[in-house]
Amino acid sequence: MIRNLLFVAVTLILLTVTACSSLKNPKTGKSYKTDEGVEITFYDRGEGPTAQNGDKLEMHYVGRLENDSMFGSSYKRNQPLSFELGNEEVIRGWEVGARYMKEGDSVLMVIPPEMAYGDTRRGQIPANSTLYFTVKLENLWVTPKPFDISKAGKTTLEDGLEIYTVKKGKGPALQDGHFVTVHYTGYLENGEVFDSSVERDAPIDIQLGKNQVIQGWEKALKNMTVGEKARIVIPPELAYGPQGRGQIPPNATLTFDVEIVDAKMPRTTEPFNVEGKDTLFTPSGLGIIKLNQTDQPKAAPGNVVTVHYTGYLEDGEVFDSSIEADQPISFPLGQGQVIPGWDEGLQHMRMGERARLIIPYQLGYGENGAGPIPPKAKLIFDVELMDIK
Repeated sequence: MIRNLLFVAVTLILLTVTACSSLKNPKTGKSYKTDEGVEITFYDRGEGPTAQNGDKLEMHYVGRLENDSMFGSSYKRNQPLSFELGNEEVIRGWEVGARYMKEGDSVLMVIPPEMAYGDTRRGQIPANSTLYFTVKLENLWVTPKPFDISKAGKTTLEDGLEIYTVKKGKGPALQDGHFVTVHYTGYLENGEVFDSSVERDAPIDIQLGKNQVIQGWEKALKNMTVGEKARIVIPPELAYGPQGRGQIPPNATLTFDVEIVDAKMPRTTEPFNVEGKDTLFTPSGLGIIKLNQTDQPKAAPGNVVTVHYTGYLEDGEVFDSSIEADQPISFPLGQGQVIPGWDEGLQHMRMGERARLIIPYQLGYGENGAGPIPPKAKLIFDVELMDIK
């Protein structure tokens, strides 16, 4: 069967072939032969994940014949080859070779005729041709793989929540207040993936006890520790119930494969001590109390600024803080990505300065408020301008 293939780069060299078993930890400059007869020489090693069936790959390549004539190049088109591994979208030799590559690898693959186009001529490629490809695996998008729970320990909680521990973690169990970094894949009852941080290669950060996730997650994560991997089976009443949500139908039991990447308790926040400090009021009504002054660059519209902050209501209640999660925010100044009081107040500050911003509701969230902020609320922000770019 002839399959579509965009080809890859090659330089003809004499190869010393090593056993396939060494491909588990190949070294650059050495040649290895797979059990299927494909020879692979590694020029550069990447640091990314190793390709597996179902993963989506993006490769640049040059393809040559035994006489060194080029028959294909993605570089000439300035368009890498994209395909799903294991889906028979490329010749068999490519499928075999790609399974030994990591994201960032550059290799030479020598593919015998029976793993390429056999006794069929294909364009510039004569029948019974050995093909030489130099290939670079530019990008790899990992397809989530369901956890193997055949040897997992099972825990069933009172409300029907099931936890299958695939890998045990370390340290005490998580609790309310913890900022938790989680990788996950969510499955419907038919096995369909409806959401995955693994696919995006972007774990999520949540704070337990703040109702930021469904009840099933809150309960399950409090029975887990950092480094732990588990399958969580969540009944509908602890998920999205009779309403469902998006791809999730009503009364759906949800399955999540989760990994606790990291967890930390919040840092404590202390209001700035502004006693004895002068307050500058701008024409807009914004109040600014500086705690210190530096001779560093001053923030200006268009700069990308990085800020640590804690926001208080007038009664002293904290409604938001980057300090607790130890995650300062960055944004372009003066482009309306934050409330007007921030856009104006930070332009009065230099890098390294700390200040209290007293923001009238007209420069905050206005007459309607937002979330925990009531209508017409005066806001107080203690801010530190950490960086300017």
